[in-house]
Amino acid sequence: MPKMTDDQMLSQLETLERQAVGYYTGEVAGEQAKAMDYYMGRPFGTEEPGRSAVVSSDVWDVVEGLTPMVLRPFVASDDVVKFNPLGPDDEEAAQQESEYINWVVTQRNDSFAELVAWVKTGLLQKNGIVKYWWEETEQSSIERYDDVSDDVFALLAQDKGVEIVEHTEEVGIDGLPTHDVVLRTTEEQGFAKFCVIPPEEFLISRDASGPNPKLARFVQHRRMVTIGELRAMGYDVADDMDDGFDADPQYSQQYLARRSEEERTGSDEGNDPTAREVLFKETYWQIDQDGDGTPELRKLCTVGRQILADEETEEIPFAAWTPYPQPFKFYGRCPADETLEIQLIKSTILRETMNNIYTINNNRTYANESVMLDDLIDNQIAGVVRVKGQGNVAHSVAAAEVTPIGNVTMPMIEYWDSAKENRTGFTRYNQGTDANSLNKTATGIRIIAENANLRVEIISRAFANAMADLMRGIHGLCRRHATKAETVRLRGKWVPIDPRQWKKRQDLSISVGLGNADQQMKLQGIQMLMNEQKALAQGGVGIVQPQNFYAAAAKLAEVVGFKNAEEFFSQPQQQGLPPEVQAQMQQMQQAMQELQQENQALKSGVMVKQIEVESRERIEQAKMQNALKIEDKRDDQKRDADELKAWLQLVLQKMQPNVDLSSAVSEDVAEESGESGTDEPKPDPMMLLAEAIAGMNKPKKKRMSIMAPSGQVYQGEIADDEGEVVVQ
Repeated sequence: MPKMTDDQMLSQLETLERQAVGYYTGEVAGEQAKAMDYYMGRPFGTEEPGRSAVVSSDVWDVVEGLTPMVLRPFVASDDVVKFNPLGPDDEEAAQQESEYINWVVTQRNDSFAELVAWVKTGLLQKNGIVKYWWEETEQSSIERYDDVSDDVFALLAQDKGVEIVEHTEEVGIDGLPTHDVVLRTTEEQGFAKFCVIPPEEFLISRDASGPNPKLARFVQHRRMVTIGELRAMGYDVADDMDDGFDADPQYSQQYLARRSEEERTGSDEGNDPTAREVLFKETYWQIDQDGDGTPELRKLCTVGRQILADEETEEIPFAAWTPYPQPFKFYGRCPADETLEIQLIKSTILRETMNNIYTINNNRTYANESVMLDDLIDNQIAGVVRVKGQGNVAHSVAAAEVTPIGNVTMPMIEYWDSAKENRTGFTRYNQGTDANSLNKTATGIRIIAENANLRVEIISRAFANAMADLMRGIHGLCRRHATKAETVRLRGKWVPIDPRQWKKRQDLSISVGLGNADQQMKLQGIQMLMNEQKALAQGGVGIVQPQNFYAAAAKLAEVVGFKNAEEFFSQPQQQGLPPEVQAQMQQMQQAMQELQQENQALKSGVMVKQIEVESRERIEQAKMQNALKIEDKRDDQKRDADELKAWLQLVLQKMQPNVDLSSAVSEDVAEESGESGTDEPKPDPMMLLAEAIAGMNKPKKKRMSIMAPSGQVYQGEIADDEGEVVVQ
């Protein structure tokens, strides 16, 4: 089979879009728009001038009332998700990963707002859909440093992600250069993100057999983005790129129903071409693009008929839920669907009741020709109606008889309220708004509330399954895309986390607290459990250990609202173990201590040996340096002596050829260097030199200075007439 061309893929994509569930002109889109109109309390279109136009708020009441009941189990505790370990050695890792994923969801995302929107969208628009992805951002900050040295400046400048914005160099008071520098530091960060997407931006294949979009053959997220945003995503697009003739989601039925006229946006690029909006489609589908006979899951990004990206991908990054799943369908039903009819009927009954009250207060009047019609039409409170002639006024004017219908309509409204509670599970009892509850038995109220909570629990369980899909997706994002380890604060402690070392996990459980909606019931249950533990412990049964007491106490602190139970209770030590187990543990502890001591001794011996080697090396190095210095000094002394002997020989040859001072100078040098072998006094060579100089026949009196190799200076003065030599 040949490889598919771009035109073939785009043609197949257009076909799947038209056939997809959730398309703008489809049945689901119309039902979602109608539910939004009812939720907003908009008129039905059947109103008449001069008549009541009241609208009942049943859809609003049900959606807003069920939202906190469904959401509370997920936001009341830090442990929304818990990954189950794959084995005994995986307990600690699974616990750490669970805490980290909960931290990512609640701390690195606006979790409360997104979860509220997700729940509310499912209760109102049949299905709530959330998308998750890995987002990489750059955080820049300005740092200023004054009067730093060359070394510090070099260290600052060589850091990765540092840009020098300003730099001045001056000479400090000590004569060394100093630097004033302004740096811009840029740090790249990546983390998992998720958000709820509007229903008009989501398409799914019509053959999807359940609320999990990961099982569908075709899923598409379409939204309006600007040219600048496309370039920020890394796509090289032109300012005037053609986005085709696709329908704008902002003109869909759902979008128009959700926003008022003032809130509806349009394209306003002005003079900035990068602000022009185009329809960006991100498609995930099973397709045999390479022609090998096996379809692959691919991600296709397009604008109009221009393909921006086409690649294989790991998964479909969407999670969805529906309150009332329908077999073999993606879109189920929601409490809003069950309340639309009731809101219409109640609104009609209320309108007629209000019209009846208006008619009673302003009913039609019969009058004959003797009544002044202007006075009658004026209808002022306590006004006067003039009547001509004499006689009984009742014979001239009379009010039309109107029958009050309130005694009939009010029971009808009560009936439909009960029908609404039965359909949705949202009752006045679990809301505490029934004024007559005090007149009923506590058992009866509890039974009604528990039965109503069953429906809420089913809805919560459906939402929990979607939460599990979201948590698995975020776990996979962290495992595949994390580039470094980080340290985060979990349970009051700083813990190093490296998602790159995680295992792929599919087995997890969601903690939603189903069946325990009443806080007081939870407290009573824990107290009963702790009393039973106490009784069993006192009876000596042996099935209750300190760890069991601690677990119950920690659960009590969690229910009361304290996140860290260790602030009030300490983990018990291992007690109550069999003697043989205790003996084995003691032996293991003793063996561990011995190993630690041996290890310490080994480390100490190695350190001592290392110190000895280093000391010996330092001594040998000092000896070598000293010997080199001595040798250099001897060489200098010998060089000075040789130069002096040569000069003396030259002088003596000119003055007295028979005098040889070389031996005397050599002996003098030997004496200064400590190499003389006798104690007899030696003649001073300088004196010999001075005497030789005195015997020279010179025309003038001269003064001469000679420095011996030892550093001593000898000076001689010679007179022409006397021949006297003065040595200093």
